[in-house]
Amino acid sequence: MKRSSKHNLILFFTVTFLLLLATILKFHTFVIIGTIILITIISLHSLLNRQLILKQWKGTKTKQSYRSLFDHHPDIVIRFTKDGQITSINKTVERVLGFKVEECIGHHFLEGVNEEKRNVTLRHFNMAAKGEATTYDSVILHKDGRSIYVTTTNIPIIVNGEIDGVYGITRDITEQKKIEQIIQKIAYEDVLTGLPNRTRLIQYLTKQLKVATTTNRTLAVLFIDMDRFKVVNDTIGHSSGDEMLKEVADRLQATIRKDDMIFRQSGDEFVVVLNNATREVAEDVARKMIAAFEKPIHIHTYDIFTSPSIGISFFPEDGNSLEELIKHADAAMYQSKASGKKMYTFYSSHDADKKMDRLKLEMDLHKAIERNELLLHYQPKVNLKTGHVVGVEALIRWNHAEIGLISPAEFIPIAEETGLIISIGEWALKTACTVNKHWQEEGLQNLVISVNLSPRQFSQTDLVKTVEKVLEETGLESHLLELEITESMTADIERTISTLHELKQLGVRISIDDFGTGFSSLNYLKRFPVDTLKVDQSFVNELHNNPNDETIVKTIIAMGHNLGLHVVAEGIETKEQLVFLQQYVCDEGQGYFFSKPLPAQELVEKIKEIEQIVPLQGITKELNDRIWADELVRGAKKDLQEILRLQQSMTIKYKKIGDKFVHTMCDGELVYRFGLLPEQIIGKQLFDLLPEEVSKKKVSYYQRAWDGEGNVHYEDVLNGICYLATLRPVIKGGEVTEVIGSFVDITKQKQVEKKLRESQELHQLIAKHIIDLVTIYTLDGRITYASSSYERVLGYKPAELVGSIPTNLYHHEDLQRMLFDLQEAKKTNQNQSRNIQKKYRLKNKQGTYLTFHTILTTILNENGEVERIIGVSRESTE
Repeated sequence: MKRSSKHNLILFFTVTFLLLLATILKFHTFVIIGTIILITIISLHSLLNRQLILKQWKGTKTKQSYRSLFDHHPDIVIRFTKDGQITSINKTVERVLGFKVEECIGHHFLEGVNEEKRNVTLRHFNMAAKGEATTYDSVILHKDGRSIYVTTTNIPIIVNGEIDGVYGITRDITEQKKIEQIIQKIAYEDVLTGLPNRTRLIQYLTKQLKVATTTNRTLAVLFIDMDRFKVVNDTIGHSSGDEMLKEVADRLQATIRKDDMIFRQSGDEFVVVLNNATREVAEDVARKMIAAFEKPIHIHTYDIFTSPSIGISFFPEDGNSLEELIKHADAAMYQSKASGKKMYTFYSSHDADKKMDRLKLEMDLHKAIERNELLLHYQPKVNLKTGHVVGVEALIRWNHAEIGLISPAEFIPIAEETGLIISIGEWALKTACTVNKHWQEEGLQNLVISVNLSPRQFSQTDLVKTVEKVLEETGLESHLLELEITESMTADIERTISTLHELKQLGVRISIDDFGTGFSSLNYLKRFPVDTLKVDQSFVNELHNNPNDETIVKTIIAMGHNLGLHVVAEGIETKEQLVFLQQYVCDEGQGYFFSKPLPAQELVEKIKEIEQIVPLQGITKELNDRIWADELVRGAKKDLQEILRLQQSMTIKYKKIGDKFVHTMCDGELVYRFGLLPEQIIGKQLFDLLPEEVSKKKVSYYQRAWDGEGNVHYEDVLNGICYLATLRPVIKGGEVTEVIGSFVDITKQKQVEKKLRESQELHQLIAKHIIDLVTIYTLDGRITYASSSYERVLGYKPAELVGSIPTNLYHHEDLQRMLFDLQEAKKTNQNQSRNIQKKYRLKNKQGTYLTFHTILTTILNENGEVERIIGVSRESTE
C-alpha cells in the first residue's frame, strides 16, 4: 500500500509539471486532459487511504472479538501445535479441571487424558492435524484425580493454505453421563433382583442371534419357571416372596458360564442365553440349576423348598428368531411341568408323545364338547379401592383325555381357522352365564362375568341374537354379563359401532381387552359404546422396569377416565404393581397376585381370602381415600368444565391494579361468540373493550365484587347475545385477591321468557272468560292445579282446592267413581295417551249439586308413563 502511494505521488508531480508546460506553450487540449488525470489521481489516492484505515480498524476489531470469544467461552478452548503441545487455553479449565492456565501451557494434551481413552483421543487429534474436523467423547483427569467425562471437537487451524495447528473445544458432560447411566439401569435392569430385564433380553438375544448367524455357531435358550412359587408367595407373604426371588436369582446366576447371560422375564420366570452351546453344555447347566435348589431357601423362620422346571430350545434347530426360541423354550418348560416338575426338557417339534399332531388336535377338538372335555376357569377382578371381588373373567381350558390340559394358545387358533370357535364360544358364553346365575341365587350379588369374544364370533351376523338367546335361557340379568373384544376386531369401524350398539341395547357391558396393543383410532374409540378398557398385561409386567410402560399405563388410565370409562389392569403379579395402579386410580385389577384362574367352586371358597389382599398389601386406607377424593374432585371439575362448555359460557378473572380493573384470565367458547379473543381481553380493562358509558356501568359491578360482595349479578347484551354475569370475590387472609366472573349465554332463556309472558297473557285472557273447570290430578286423586273458573262457577278459590283430594267437592257416590276412573286412565299403553268421558256431581259453595260432563286425559312423561291426569268439566245440569 505504501509503495502504491509513493508511485501515485510521483505520477501526481509529473502530471502537474506537464500541465504547467502545456499552459506556457498554450497546448489547450493537453491542459484539459492533464487536469482530468490529475483529479483522478487525487481521488484514487484519497480512496486508497480510506480503505487502508478501514481495513486496519476491522482487523483490530476482529482480533478483539476472537479474543473475547476465546476468553469467555463456557467450554474449555485450547490451541495446540501440530505435535499436540498446548500453546494457549482459556480460564474455563480452572473451573472444569482445577488447573491454572499457566500449569497447562507447554504440556502435551495426552498427559491429562485417562489411560483407557488415550488411543481414541490421539486418533481424533491426528485426524484434525491432517485437516479433518472431528467430535468424540473422552475422559480427562481432574487435578484432584477425578475422572471428568467430556465431549471434544477438534478443528484444524489453516493459515495460508497450510495446517498451522489444532483448536480443541471441550465440554464437561459428567452429569449427563451419570443421568444416562441411571436411565440405562432403570430401562434394562430388574429392580428386585438386579438381573437384566425382559427389555434387555430382547436387545441382547437379537444381537447374539446375528453373531451366531455370522459365525455359524449354535445358541441355547433356557426358559425357567419356579415350581410352587405362587403357593409359597400366598402362604408367607409377598415381601418374603420377593426375598425368595432374590435368592433364586443368585443361585441361578451361580450356575451359568462367564459368557452366558441370565434375565428375569417376569414374576418367577427367568431366561438364560447360552452362547456357542452344545446340547451337552445346555444339559449340564440345567442339571446344575436343579441341583442348586436341593437345599432349602431360608427366609426369616421358614425353610422353603422350590425347584425349577426348565425348557430348552436351540438356534438354529428350533427357530431363527428370538420369538420362536423363547416360545419353544416356554413350551418345553410346560412339558417339564406336565411331566412332574423339577426337570428339564428339550423342545422337539417331532415328538408325538409330548406334542400332539395338529391334525389330530383338530379332529379331537370336534368331539371335545360332546366329551365334556372343555371347562371354564374363573379369574377374579378386584376393586382396587375397596378390595372387593366385583367380577370374574371366564377362561376356557381343554382337559384332553390323553394328554391332559392343553393351552388355549394351542387350540384356539385351530378353532378359529376351522370355524369350531363359533360352537365353542357359544358353549363358553352359556356356561359362564349359567354359573353366574347360580352364584346370584347363592348370594353372590352383582358379580359381573366377562366372556371373551373371538374375532370370528364377533364377525357373525347373528351374534346379537345368540347373546340374547343365552340370556333368556339362563335367566341372567343382562347387566351382569360383560363381553370382551380386542382392538384388532375393531378394524371395520362402522360395523363395529353398529354391532356394539345392538349389544348395548340388550343391556350387556362391553370391554376392550389388551388395550394399547392394537391399532384402534382414538378418534373412533370415543364413538364405541364401551364401558371398560383393560390395560394389557405386557405394560403392567414392566411397570417398575420400564419408565415408558409406566407412562403408557398412566396415560391409558387417565384417558379412560376422561372418556367416562372403567379401567381394569391385567397381569398384576407384585405388590409394587398393585400400589402403582392404586396411586393412579385404576378401578380394577386381575392377575396372579390375587388369584390364578380357578374352577367355580374353588373360586367361591377363596373369595374372602382374595378380598383381604388389597387392604393388607395395598396402600393405606387413608391414602387410598385421599387419592380417590382427589380423583372425584378432578372428575367434578371436568364435569363442571363440560357443563360450562355445553352452556357456551365464558370465565374471566380480574384484579385491581391502582385504580383500574385489569383482566388476568379469560377462557370459554362464549368469548369467541362475542366476537373477541382471549388475548384481546387479558391484560386489558373494560374501557379498552367497551364504549365508555357501558364500561362505567360495568365498573360499578366490578367494584361491588372487589369490595367483597358475594355473587354480584347483572344481565346485558353483547353482539346480539343475552348473557348473565356472576362475579365472585376470592378472599385470602381477609382480603380480596381477585374476582372470578362467569358469563353464561341466556339468549334462549330470554326468548322462552318472552314467549312465556305472551303465553301467560293469553292464558290469563282465556282463563278470565272460560266457563269450563280445568283440573290436574295426581294418580292418587290430589289436585295440583285448578282453573280460576272454579270461583265463578262453583264459588271456590283455586287455592282452596290445590293440594288435597276433593272429598267435599264431589258427591260421595261420584267421588269413589272418579277415583276409580283415575286408576283406569292410568292403565294406558306406553307412549299412548287415553281419554275417558264421565258425568260427576259437584257441590257449589251454597251446597247445591250441579252435574258436569268431564273428559279425563292422561299426561305422559318422557318415558311414556302416565304422570298426571287432566280433567276438563262443563256443566250439564239442565
